[in-house]
Amino acid sequence: MSPLHRPPQGGYSVGIILEAAIQHQSGSKHSDPIHLTVHFLRIPRRATLHVHARVLKIGRDFTNLLADLVQNVSVSASALLTLCTHLTSPHLAGHGDDHDAHDVGVLVPPSAPHVLTLAPPHPKARRTPMQTHPSKCTWVPDTRFWGTSKHIRSAYDPVCVARSKSDAEGMQLGTYFMLHTERGPLRPSMIPCVADSAMGLVESMGASVAEVHKWWYATTTLTIPA
Repeated sequence: MSPLHRPPQGGYSVGIILEAAIQHQSGSKHSDPIHLTVHFLRIPRRATLHVHARVLKIGRDFTNLLADLVQNVSVSASALLTLCTHLTSPHLAGHGDDHDAHDVGVLVPPSAPHVLTLAPPHPKARRTPMQTHPSKCTWVPDTRFWGTSKHIRSAYDPVCVARSKSDAEGMQLGTYFMLHTERGPLRPSMIPCVADSAMGLVESMGASVAEVHKWWYATTTLTIPA
């Protein structure tokens, strides 16, 4: 398929929706996205687009927002987002007399230098699904159409790959990403593009590169939780 006629990467399209939603909420109390679910209704095209956003509900701590990616008066993708008060650090302390601080916690810096580890910070904290430290993973060449290898490198967790190729029940994938350059800034809207660049279902089951390139396995829905 000619590059000019290829549809844009699904995650990139979602990133445009997410960035528009963030800009829509930039002047409000709830401007930090913590959850996004998008459904593709049509294949987006490399053409002019508009993002239509409307607030569904505003609560004390969260805002629910509906955002549609529109091309030629047709909705190509529809996203439901939840946004909260802006958080800049995972370190929260529930003190302070300010109303906002009392509700969501006061942000305080860590007491010690940040150390990269897969160990959970607290026994009740959400555990990372990754089983292997990135230093022990092998960077792999990009086999996709999108040409993201110029900007992003990826490494698969070998434990997850071995499990997906076995007869084990269910499917779980794990991929680490690294940007080639230090160009920035990094934006939350970049996350969908990176997530949609991860290994697909067909690849995880051991399909060859040639087999993967025969067909286009489109993303139909994508959820990104906090």
